[in-house]
Amino acid sequence: MSKTHHHKSKRKKLSTKYNIQKKVREHKRRLKKEAKKMGVKKGRKKDPGIPNSWPFKAQMLQELEVKKEKKEKEIQQKRQDAKQKNETDRQLHEEEKRAANKEREAARRRKRLEQIEQSRLDHLRLVITRADVLLQVLDARDPQGCRCAAVEAYAQENGRKIIFVLTKADLVAPQAVAQWIKALGSEAPTVAVQAEAGREGIRELLAMLGRTPPHKGKDAPAADAAVVSPAQAVAAFGFPNTGKKALCRALRQEFRAPAKWLLEMIGRLQPGVNAASSSPATLHLVVRGAAPAGLLASGGATAAADALDEDTEEPKAEPFFAAADAEPLPLAVVKLLLERVDTASLMRRFRLPSFDGAEGFLRSFAKDRNITSKRGKEAALEIIARRFLAELPVTPGVCCAPFQVPRPGAAVLWPPHGTAVPMLEAAMRSQVEALAAREAGPLAGALVVPSVGMGPEVDISALLTEAVDDGDNDEAMDDESDDEDEEEEEEDGESDGEGAESSGDMDDEA
Repeated sequence: MSKTHHHKSKRKKLSTKYNIQKKVREHKRRLKKEAKKMGVKKGRKKDPGIPNSWPFKAQMLQELEVKKEKKEKEIQQKRQDAKQKNETDRQLHEEEKRAANKEREAARRRKRLEQIEQSRLDHLRLVITRADVLLQVLDARDPQGCRCAAVEAYAQENGRKIIFVLTKADLVAPQAVAQWIKALGSEAPTVAVQAEAGREGIRELLAMLGRTPPHKGKDAPAADAAVVSPAQAVAAFGFPNTGKKALCRALRQEFRAPAKWLLEMIGRLQPGVNAASSSPATLHLVVRGAAPAGLLASGGATAAADALDEDTEEPKAEPFFAAADAEPLPLAVVKLLLERVDTASLMRRFRLPSFDGAEGFLRSFAKDRNITSKRGKEAALEIIARRFLAELPVTPGVCCAPFQVPRPGAAVLWPPHGTAVPMLEAAMRSQVEALAAREAGPLAGALVVPSVGMGPEVDISALLTEAVDDGDNDEAMDDESDDEDEEEEEEDGESDGEGAESSGDMDDEA
């Protein structure tokens, strides 16, 4: 009997088969992952190339090379175009952003200027209407050009007291200050002060206000305070760069006590655009050393000035150049100065030889100061005029001569002071005598120029009308509140009456 061999079957269960396939897949996946980590790349099949037996092989290789170079050039051009487009977009975005920021900054600046202007008008209105004594701050170098006729007329009509305060008296010869006190004293009480140079004259001003500070010595002069009734509300006002803020600070420091009678608000007068751009107004600013940077800049730019008011730190926003069809404003100011000043004194002041006309004066001044252009040639007349106007207020400086003949309508600002007039006149005489006895020093060589007249016109009628409207509105609101109170009282009375009747009916039913 033959043996039978039983062969083992190779058939497997499907679950085993699938498990093996899964393990193989996972193994291959791990191998790929490790190869990827190690940087091993899968070998690619080598391009067999074109067989040598292929016809026109050289021509085909040349065509392929040309296509390859063309494709590379196209890719390079696309990259450059994309880069240039990105740069153009970036520049355009920056320009738009810069323009938006500039517009936003301009809008913010305009809004800020409007707020400053409105605040200035509000303070000026409150100062004019609330103060019983107004201190008109005048620069001692040209007091007449710092006066405001509109405010003086308002004070005359409403019986307000006005005192002329000549500030920066240390920049003018004492004899000239004494003459100005005499000239202005014929119209209103006048006192000269040096707010930042020892506070000279501040005590005399306090005596005129009836607010003499306490003295520590035995011989304290208390007679002045007894003659002048103390001022209850005092405020300072004036044009820019006259020293209003410094004056108020000096008054508080000299008083040595809380000065509640001195208003915190300062009335700041601002001339109109047309008035500020004229030659006389600009000459007035030059005499006072308040000419803006736009006028004295050597570049000849026609932009507005960037100078700030020392009292408010506000931009002046005044055009300092004449119209387009007129000559430059610096030349017009120099011509006006030569018309109003003595030629001999001008030659002596700047040590110049004789000259003929404004152009001859400027050429002589440029030759003496060695003023030339960047190329070493003769400088333009406008540049020389700017340089001359910048040097004019330098020590010994320039000042205006007081008027000799009293103006019509003088002494109209004295009556509101009443019984204090003798004391005020005595204080003025005392200060005039003290100033006249002093030595002029280096200020004696100052150039004397006739004053250009009263200061620029300022329209305060709108401010006063607004003040009246505010007062009417306050009264109307008070009347309405009174009517509402009366109606509430009547309603309360009716309700009380009804309550009493109902309580009486209840008592009757009980």
